[in-house]
Amino acid sequence: MNTQMLSEVKNFAVKWTPRFLAIGVGGYYGLGLAYEFGLMAVIDRVAMVIIKSLAGTAGLGAFMPVFQWYSSIGVRVVAALSAGILYDLTERLFNKCLQFRPA
Repeated sequence: MNTQMLSEVKNFAVKWTPRFLAIGVGGYYGLGLAYEFGLMAVIDRVAMVIIKSLAGTAGLGAFMPVFQWYSSIGVRVVAALSAGILYDLTERLFNKCLQFRPA
């Protein structure tokens, strides 16, 4: 391997590893926070009303576990992407503050 390729790999790792860690932490803890703040209960309540009106009580029992599984994945994905975006914005702001020179 030449040194240019190693340098590119190092630059990629230095740039993206912190972002991947932020995304992982956001995805891991995001669902727990959604349950703690009651967001998942609101999502479940809305889904129950819609499913019950469309498919009745039997449909509610049949479709609700599937809906809860997909909604938990969706909340994890949104939390992970939000954590990644927040990390990126914070890093850019921090870099701009380091480059700031008062007049």
